[in-house]
Amino acid sequence: MVNQHSKDGEIPIDSIIIRDRTRKDFGDINPLVESISLVGLLQPVVINENNELIEGQRRIKAYEQLGRTEIPVYRVKLEQIILGEFHANTNRKDFTSTERVKIIAAVEEYFREYSRNVGRPRRNQKLDETIIKNNGDKESENNVVNLTTFSGRIKDNISRYFGISRNTLEKEKEIVGAAEQDPESFNELREKVDLKKISVDKAFHEIQKQRKKARILESVRNMSNTSSNSLSLLNGDFREQSRTIPNDSIDLIFTDPPYATEFVPLYRDLAVIAYNTLRPGGSLVTYVGHSAIPKVIEFMEGAGLTYWWPIAIILSGSFARNFLGRLQ
Repeated sequence: MVNQHSKDGEIPIDSIIIRDRTRKDFGDINPLVESISLVGLLQPVVINENNELIEGQRRIKAYEQLGRTEIPVYRVKLEQIILGEFHANTNRKDFTSTERVKIIAAVEEYFREYSRNVGRPRRNQKLDETIIKNNGDKESENNVVNLTTFSGRIKDNISRYFGISRNTLEKEKEIVGAAEQDPESFNELREKVDLKKISVDKAFHEIQKQRKKARILESVRNMSNTSSNSLSLLNGDFREQSRTIPNDSIDLIFTDPPYATEFVPLYRDLAVIAYNTLRPGGSLVTYVGHSAIPKVIEFMEGAGLTYWWPIAIILSGSFARNFLGRLQ
């Protein structure tokens, strides 16, 4: 026997038959509950002609949490429940980072207008009356988003509704904004995030790194233009660029070569260049991975430099590791 739909397209929730489902983890239902409270159920649950649930169990749980006993349904002719569950949960596409930033900007603009741009949601009665008046009847009030039940700031609420942390959303905005402002430098990075080839965190830190580098270069250029001292900015392989530096002309070389084993031979080249370009009494100060110190000292002394003293830097967190020996 097939239960008939109610007049408004809803049927009693307890008439829906829920067989054993593959999905056991329903995640946090609260954002869905709030979404339904705000805009209603945008997608009815799907059942077959025997009232067996095909997809939409999270929506049912949200309706039950709201204390509702009936729910809108959509019927399809499908006997293989597991086939419907598979297609409903696999043939879908989430927003890319760029798309999410765009739609969040629109949602945030609406929320701010509705809450009178005070940071925390507050009902705008004037806007309510305008919307109701334009729709022509009091029943339209059900379509007005009610923000009075919100708690916390707008940005926090939006991130919760989209199921992503506010911190991640801010980083996505930074990535998209950087790509729009400087597409030549950052558009490829944004596309990699959209294609999930790199993480949001990695892209964000790469942008920060490039911007920091640009600020340093700009600062050096400004110093070169305003200072009475002669400054030069050389960009490239230090072994090649050092050929333009006169011997006995430098007081200090301060450098941080890569730590990986494959790069240790670079210290030999560095030692030779330092011996030639440093003035008498000049210093070479360089970062060295702890495990490479004996070999680096050997390179330095072999080039004619004198080893003086280590300057230790105590690191913490993920940096406090000897990656070669896997020591913590």
